[in-house]
Amino acid sequence: MGNIDILKQELNNMQIQFDRIEPIREKDGAMVARVYHSDNSFVLKHFQRDDFKREILNYKILRDLKIPTLQVISFNESSILLEDVLCSKIYRMGNEDDLDDPAVAKQIAKWYRLLHEKGYEYVSKNGKHLYSESDFFTLEVIEKIKYDTKTQEYPVWNYIEENFSQLL
Repeated sequence: MGNIDILKQELNNMQIQFDRIEPIREKDGAMVARVYHSDNSFVLKHFQRDDFKREILNYKILRDLKIPTLQVISFNESSILLEDVLCSKIYRMGNEDDLDDPAVAKQIAKWYRLLHEKGYEYVSKNGKHLYSESDFFTLEVIEKIKYDTKTQEYPVWNYIEENFSQLL
């Protein structure tokens, strides 16, 4: 079964009507595609690896905590269909000018504050550790990066290693 066929099957399983599917990216067992229906488009993410399926649960948690995100249209155990940011009436893609715009930075900071406040509350109540990319930030990984990038003599690595626990 081809990748487009897998995505079509996932949409059919979710009982989602569509006109066409346009692949966006496929990497490491995760497929992302734009799904068109009438005058609208959506983004389908399909996860073949169990460790990537955590994104589906994370969207459910964000929704339950009432943290604003792209609208979740539908999901199943291995795929999630989201509002397409390109068609959103609320959100838009960031751009380089946003980096110099204090109003944008303020809105992002407010969102992260809400995420962390509600996230800490969720973890306290449920006793669960949510996925964090910092879980993969280890001294072993730093050592590998140094040698892979041939930058082991750069002073920044000594600083990171000496201050590792504070950085975490």
